[in-house]
Amino acid sequence: MLRMLIPALLFLVTSLHAIPPAECATLYSPNSEFSGSKAFEHIEKLTATGKRFAGSQNEKETARYIYETMLECGITATIQEFNVDTGDNKFRSCNVIGVKKGSSRQTICLTAHYDSVGGVGAVDNASGVGVLLELARVLAAFGCRESLIFVAFGAEETGLHGSRYYISTLEECVKDDIVAAVNIDTVGFGQRFEPGYVAEGAKLKQTPFWLLRKVYGISKDMDLDTEMYISAVNGHHLGRKLYGYCNGQHRSDHIAFLEKGIPAVSISFGPALYSDQGGFLHSESDTPDKVSKQNLKLAGEIAVSLIEKITNITPVPLQGAGNLGERYFIAEHEGELYGMKYVIGVALAVSSGAAALIIVLLLIKALKRAG
Repeated sequence: MLRMLIPALLFLVTSLHAIPPAECATLYSPNSEFSGSKAFEHIEKLTATGKRFAGSQNEKETARYIYETMLECGITATIQEFNVDTGDNKFRSCNVIGVKKGSSRQTICLTAHYDSVGGVGAVDNASGVGVLLELARVLAAFGCRESLIFVAFGAEETGLHGSRYYISTLEECVKDDIVAAVNIDTVGFGQRFEPGYVAEGAKLKQTPFWLLRKVYGISKDMDLDTEMYISAVNGHHLGRKLYGYCNGQHRSDHIAFLEKGIPAVSISFGPALYSDQGGFLHSESDTPDKVSKQNLKLAGEIAVSLIEKITNITPVPLQGAGNLGERYFIAEHEGELYGMKYVIGVALAVSSGAAALIIVLLLIKALKRAG
């Protein structure tokens, strides 16, 4: 009996050896490291245009600059125009959408708004756009399974009009394919990492715990000065506090994604106060001299690290599982499992796994008889 099992055991060993390792994303190559200085160059050009009020000619010229920059990075780009009616004013604005196609239907959105209010908006939010465009350069040559979508939103300051319009144009199947949206807003100033998210008690869909766990891991790895206003999300304790905005207090474009059930989080730094709070945001004083190149580099590194962590989680494409982002599970941080909503039996479901199990059982049975 044992002699008969030897060929089967050899088949098992060679089959297991032939199984390719899980695809792992490595975003950086020697010539594509994120540069805070390059991001700052974009900020200088964006602010040189002047005040980028929603619906203004300056906003339109800024959109053209973003569009041309994406093309130069090798990203396919389009301009999406839309109408805005605030009740007090009617105007046209536009989004700039860049797409880097991956090998699967899954997508990750990287977003930032480019309009300003009060002044030239160097920190809010030319800094976010500068980081977005530098990410487009860095990630353009990256071979990733997921498609990367870069969106610069217009008319954010008037009520998230650009992001809400963009999402309204997506078919349901396309929305379901968005694993996560990572928004970048007001990153050029401040010593504290303040991730924007929506937590328990909010009227709209919460930021999924698996995504917050990723943000938590990055803040821990980078030893960032970070603290959340809450210590638990959906009953899961983070084990560490993070500064952040719960219940939608950080009103930026990630909120528009969450409104439609798409996992989203915002990268931000602070404290950067508004003019009516004694700060400089939304005022003439929000100028390029307020922007830290180190902040820009750190924001880019956080975004890259978050993309790496998102692309390295394992999908469980079961029937009726809802949004693709919620069909992911996390198996890291001391072996803990977070956000697992479905039974994972993938390894035993494939034919090679089933064959291996049968062979092992036969071997055990044969050894018992021989003993």
